[in-house]
Amino acid sequence: MPPDENGTRRPRRRAGFESATKAQDQLDQVRDLLAIPEEDDDETRRKIGDLIAEAIARKAKLPDVEETRRLVKVGADVADDPLMAEVLVAFLAAKQTAVSLGKLARNTYRSYESHDRLYLRPHLGRIRHRKLRVRHLDSMYEAILEHN
Repeated sequence: MPPDENGTRRPRRRAGFESATKAQDQLDQVRDLLAIPEEDDDETRRKIGDLIAEAIARKAKLPDVEETRRLVKVGADVADDPLMAEVLVAFLAAKQTAVSLGKLARNTYRSYESHDRLYLRPHLGRIRHRKLRVRHLDSMYEAILEHN
């Protein structure tokens, strides 16, 4: 585990696993989570450490590796549970950068932006990222079909 924001080492232990295999799976998940940030991104690594420490203290499920990876990739704060509007803004900013670097076509970005502005943000923007479910998407598609 990385040190906390004060630089204090924070060893964590979790007990009560049904088997050594399940304990090893959790340890592997912690390692996978801590491997997500870039080598020099100590701030993100610390925040992921905070999430892991909180889950262990509450005896809750560890953060999902893929969900955490997606949040880091789009530049969202992993320690927060951002609104989908914030995640979408970060996504568009990353795509705009890709356009500037010549890695994404300008028309592709325009398509992303219009879908965000017309459909995604109005229907999903006020939902917390971790609370987003298939039913929210179903509701959005039903509203779009009714409107058209």
